[in-house]
Amino acid sequence: MTRPSSVDRRASRRARSLEPPAPRSPRNLQLSRPQWGAIWLLLCCQSLMILDTSGFNVALASIGRDFSVPVDQTGAVNLGYVVALAAMIPLCGWLGERFGTVRVLAIGLSVLVVGSILGAAAVSLPMVVAGRVAQGVGSGGLVPLAFSLMFRNFLPMQRLSIMAALALPISLAPALGPLVGGLLVDQLSWRWVFLLNLPLSATAIVIALTFAREVENRAVRPLDLRGAILTALGFGATVLGVERLATGADVLFGTISLTVGIAALSILIPYELRMGNRAFLDVSLFRRRRFAKSTAITAAHSVGFMGFGLAGPLLLQTQLGLSAFGAGLVGVAGAMGPIITSRIARRVIVRLGARWTIGISQSGILLGLGIMVLGYGFGEVWIIMLGVFTSGASSLLTIMSCQTVGFAAVPETNLGDATTLDGTSRQMSGAIGIAAVSGALAAAAALNGSMIATVSITLGALALFHLIAIIILVSPGRLPLPSDNSGAERGSLPGRDS
Repeated sequence: MTRPSSVDRRASRRARSLEPPAPRSPRNLQLSRPQWGAIWLLLCCQSLMILDTSGFNVALASIGRDFSVPVDQTGAVNLGYVVALAAMIPLCGWLGERFGTVRVLAIGLSVLVVGSILGAAAVSLPMVVAGRVAQGVGSGGLVPLAFSLMFRNFLPMQRLSIMAALALPISLAPALGPLVGGLLVDQLSWRWVFLLNLPLSATAIVIALTFAREVENRAVRPLDLRGAILTALGFGATVLGVERLATGADVLFGTISLTVGIAALSILIPYELRMGNRAFLDVSLFRRRRFAKSTAITAAHSVGFMGFGLAGPLLLQTQLGLSAFGAGLVGVAGAMGPIITSRIARRVIVRLGARWTIGISQSGILLGLGIMVLGYGFGEVWIIMLGVFTSGASSLLTIMSCQTVGFAAVPETNLGDATTLDGTSRQMSGAIGIAAVSGALAAAAALNGSMIATVSITLGALALFHLIAIIILVSPGRLPLPSDNSGAERGSLPGRDS
């Protein structure tokens, strides 16, 4: 057998030197200062949103008692918050692209702090609503802008690793929110729940101003005023109309509001498509099939997920008579699920693919909801906790799969628009989820239903949307994972500050 010559050996060594490096785990990556800033900002902003929502939900019953408001009407407090979020996300997305992602994040966090103080000092229910609306205005762009910053600092499969690593600390927020919120409500007052986010908000502001770096490759464009007005009117009026009709409160107003919202959205979509790169809301990104399908699945999932965030504590307090702290303890079980799932999420998604992972995830959520109904039927809190745990453990896999596949199909320049569209659809879905819960509770009250009937109607309404997510999943269109594993494992990426 002929031995390779020295020339051949040198050529072989040169070829091996050009091969991509072997994949490394996220903990071994050498990250730059802006990359660390993007990671910590995403962690803070996501935790803030989850902590604020889950912590506040356990206070609704106490707020209703203080201001003599029926429990099925307290959903209006959260609805104002979600409507403000849905209206502000597109505006914050445009502002972030125009004036700088980090700057807009810092301003939004400051407005959130002001809204929290206003709500804590409220002396009437309208003031509580005003505080929540101000919080929604400040929070509108936090998560989409933070995701935009992170996505622009990491490649697709590296994003999956980062999201898996962040899932553990972020999952603590749903556990701490109901627990700490319930403790504050029982021992002090619901007013302290408004102030729950202040330490984390201050930390995020410091990180934004000292560590994060402004995105340079942004889609800067002039303000499309017509598009901005149509967007705010369409989303806001639609959500208000759905809520009014669902609860049966002022049907005429609800019908008019819903009609105006649908009309505005019907005009908005073709108008923005004609505007092209000058559009306020770049809906043309939905022409990318993978992004459109992933966003639709996420939206349907978010209806059930956000709706349960309201329904869970309310049902435990009104149907089983648990205290706010007791309801918070049950909510901890839901948060423990993603904490455990986060340890295997990346391996599961890479091995099974996005399609199978999402299917298993949505089926697990439906199973969890069924277990909860069984728990209420037997009056056993531990069975309910098992159902909450099952649903929580399953939900993380859907979000991670959809974000990995969907945003990988979008060019870097359009990532700000993509996160805006994703965030807007999710918050709209959250508003629909809250409206669905309010409507289900109102329907159960009108029927004078038993406890099990009330629970079944409420959770059944949420299960419907997870079934819709499965239907979208099995519709035509593949969801392949991105194939840039080698590039995704580099800590310093070309064109970024190291």
